[in-house]
Amino acid sequence: MLVLFAALVIVHGSAEAADYSGRARVIDGDTISIRNQRIRIAAIDACERDQTGLKNGKLWRCGVAARSYLGTMIDGQHVRCDIIDQDQYRRLVGQCFIGDVDIGLAMVSGEMRN
Repeated sequence: MLVLFAALVIVHGSAEAADYSGRARVIDGDTISIRNQRIRIAAIDACERDQTGLKNGKLWRCGVAARSYLGTMIDGQHVRCDIIDQDQYRRLVGQCFIGDVDIGLAMVSGEMRN
């Protein structure tokens, strides 16, 4: 009986820790903040804030573009993230949604895929 109780406490505690939801704020092209907790969006790797690249043969501020694109999608909206991992910088990594829309999938299927 005690083992069952301990198992229920562990499962219940990890379920709460594995979900963040609330108004989101964009940090960069693949990181958001919900309730002051930084969460990296799973399965995408956007350019860093100051990173540049080439697009159509011209210098492109891809870090600024990625942040802006994510910002137009989610800034200030209610976002739910299912936490699935922690990265090497100890940020939570999650699959994040606005309603039923997977934010990571929307990023890679939209104009930011290059």
